[in-house]
Amino acid sequence: FRIELALRVEDDGAGRVLRLGDSIGLDAGSRGALRAWFTQEAVDATGAKLKGGKIVLDAPPAHLDGSRWRRVCLDYDGQRFVLEVDGLEVARAQAEAPVWPVGDDLALGDERSGFVGALDALVIAAVSASEQAKLPDGVRLAPESPQSIHFDASGALDRARHADPLEVRLVFEQDGVVRTIRVGMYGTVE
Repeated sequence: FRIELALRVEDDGAGRVLRLGDSIGLDAGSRGALRAWFTQEAVDATGAKLKGGKIVLDAPPAHLDGSRWRRVCLDYDGQRFVLEVDGLEVARAQAEAPVWPVGDDLALGDERSGFVGALDALVIAAVSASEQAKLPDGVRLAPESPQSIHFDASGALDRARHADPLEVRLVFEQDGVVRTIRVGMYGTVE
């Protein structure tokens, strides 16, 4: 998932900024601190899915200062969870668990602990599918083809895993024909 927003905190306005059910949250802390978190999905011994622990990022004070708009971004790509303010990374954690499914509505602020300030330009992007394609009999991947392709929440290639566009070569064993599928950096497939 990726969540981006413009955030302005007034009068040391600590409190809840947003929640996506029990799955994802962002809080403004005192003296300009930020806390972002997500709940992991776990699997018990029988294979049943259950709510796991939280992965928490704490950005130290001074990242939000009185009445200035800041661009805040939470980004989780299935391997790392990153919190950015104005394009600069302020906290990071390694995590490889799925996110607990969002079961409730989006909540902005909170009547008991809402922050004093404003938010704007909220964008929430999420990809929750993990699909494997089964090739038909008589078709195989050429050895130099990537074995997996990772996309970010916007649908573009995940740049942390793929520095360049990809080419997937399919070999049709019956007649030896090789077909090439190209995946561009923005996720376009040719």
